[in-house]
Amino acid sequence: MNPRRLRRWVVAASLGLLVVSCIYLFLRFGSITVPAGMDTMSGTHPPGTWCLVEKTPRVLVAKRSVVFIEVEPGQHLLSRVEAIEPDGAIRIRHDMRDSGFLRFEAASYPRSAVIALVLTHFPPESGESFDGR
Repeated sequence: MNPRRLRRWVVAASLGLLVVSCIYLFLRFGSITVPAGMDTMSGTHPPGTWCLVEKTPRVLVAKRSVVFIEVEPGQHLLSRVEAIEPDGAIRIRHDMRDSGFLRFEAASYPRSAVIALVLTHFPPESGESFDGR
C-alpha cells in the first residue's frame, strides 16, 4: 500500500473520530455554576462553585449523590439524594439545615427530574465572592 495514501486515510479517520468524540463529550458532560442564593449545600458547594456534571445521569444516580434537580418547572436546586424509593422516585435532603429551600425535601421526585449529576466541583477561591456579599 502506498504510504502517502495510508497516511491520508489515518489522518481522515483520526479527525473523524476526534469530531465524533467531541460531540459525544459535549452532549454527555457539561458544567453548572451554583447560583447566588443557593444555600442548600453552602458548606461544600457554596454559591459560585463550578461543578462538572453529567447531563444524562438517570442510571447513575445513587444514594448520597449530589444532583441538580428540577423541583418545580423552571426551578432547579442543588441537593443530595437521601433515598431512592422502590418505584424509582428520589427523595432529597439539603446539607444545610437552615436553608431557605427545606420545603422541597418533603416531596419525592421522579428520576427524570434530575437534570445533572455532579461529578466534581471547584469552590471559588477564598476572598472571591460570587453571591453578592
